[in-house]
Amino acid sequence: MGFYDAEGTPVKEVSVGRHPHEMVFSSDGRYLFYYDNGVLLMTEKTTGRNTISIVDVAKQEKAGVVDLGPHRRPHGIDFDAATGHVLVTTELPARY
Repeated sequence: MGFYDAEGTPVKEVSVGRHPHEMVFSSDGRYLFYYDNGVLLMTEKTTGRNTISIVDVAKQEKAGVVDLGPHRRPHGIDFDAATGHVLVTTELPARY
């Protein structure tokens, strides 16, 4: 992900996982949670990735990674300000 100044000039890049997709800020704006889907297209037949990258916005650096274990290809993320939890849905394993 990239940080830019007010004129749109790149300031710094932070490496997150393969094919990051959606993101959400913590309620205080300090952290950005960016999930690493791992696939470019939804029709890909691969397992994709299973992590959420945490970026410290003020420091403009990666603060950590959350491993989702067997739950892969995250798609959909939100931050619950009441609990401080990051909520994410995943595509795999599919349960019907």
